[in-house]
Amino acid sequence: MQSVSWDRDPELYFNAGPARLNQDHVTVLRYCRELGVPLEVFVNDNRSTLIQADGVFAGAPQSAGRVVADARGWIAEMAARQATKPELREFLRHFGDLDETLRYKGSTRAGFATPRGIHPEQQGSPHPPLSLEEILKVTTWHDAVSFQETRGMTPTMFQPVGGMDAIPRAFARVLGPMIRYQAEVVSIRRSGAGARVSWRDRNRDQIQVLDADFVVCTIPLPPLSRIDTDFPAEVRRAIRVGAAAYVPAVKVAFEANRWWETDLGIYGGITWTSRDIGQIWYPSSGFNRRKGILLGAYIWNTRLGNRFGAMRPERRIAAARDGVDQLHPGYGRQVDRGISVAWSKLPYAGGGWVDRGNEAWSNAYPVMRRPVGPVYFAGEHMSMLNQWQEGAMRSAQEVVTAIAGEAARPR
Repeated sequence: MQSVSWDRDPELYFNAGPARLNQDHVTVLRYCRELGVPLEVFVNDNRSTLIQADGVFAGAPQSAGRVVADARGWIAEMAARQATKPELREFLRHFGDLDETLRYKGSTRAGFATPRGIHPEQQGSPHPPLSLEEILKVTTWHDAVSFQETRGMTPTMFQPVGGMDAIPRAFARVLGPMIRYQAEVVSIRRSGAGARVSWRDRNRDQIQVLDADFVVCTIPLPPLSRIDTDFPAEVRRAIRVGAAAYVPAVKVAFEANRWWETDLGIYGGITWTSRDIGQIWYPSSGFNRRKGILLGAYIWNTRLGNRFGAMRPERRIAAARDGVDQLHPGYGRQVDRGISVAWSKLPYAGGGWVDRGNEAWSNAYPVMRRPVGPVYFAGEHMSMLNQWQEGAMRSAQEVVTAIAGEAARPR
């Protein structure tokens, strides 16, 4: 049990689960439009944030803008030396901010070692360029540099105003009493041509039964693997394999005064590190307010996720605070009231998302694409857009379309 004691302010919230939407997520965005869920920009990329790896530059964090500008400059110089077309050389000169001799000697794009002022003698001096050999050493830097250009992470990114639960709350307003809350499914079995779903009413601790012509099963695979079913052995095996392939993601969040804005000039975005906390997220709303919620750790590495998941919440919070202090020395003591969520510990989730790179799941997935009589499977795990709500919604729509076609057939 964890108690949330944050100040009561609409900006002080923590997306413990999904936290961002991409402009390609047309289904989610359409629902937000239809249901009146207001959106705002999620700052997914900010060149004022940091990139850090213990094996590079003696472990010292570097600004993301400096790393990107210097990597681009060095690569542009090497390419320009080999270029024979004048048009290509000119393009590379601008692309890498090279000098007239097509050499990279640093760039104001990387920021300034001495600050600029308002007078001619206060032009400032750019940082000396970082070593390309150092930049290339650790894959964390490769991911951080190109992350915002990968499909699904490109601008513009969004978030619902006030938190991601604005979307399910909007669905709940529309659906009303059709939703049965505190209903824990305990059994899914065939009943004639249809199916019988047994569920425990947790308010009354009673077992209820629902008979249906069709069932759309969106239960994540870890809890589904523990439910009594009469699915064929091949399907039950696929569910077990899928349950073992979930990523044990962890998040830790803190309430704090907005020192990252006032002292460091960081307004939203993500800092990357090779250390255990993975990432720090700076809030994308409430700018210049007194307090904000800082995501002090986001872990999606299976080994680290299992290790953090095995910790008690207070130990996770302490580890995340130490990670913040390592990246922003002296500021670890300025984050407070930590909350942690280990998705593998959530009883009705059992993990963050299915790892599509898991070879065993790749073999099990085709089995679950086929309905088991009247039971159809849907969810992010049944989509190539796994990890995303968009994948879950499109999967559900595909299943409903299939059921509509099946129901329309003469019997």
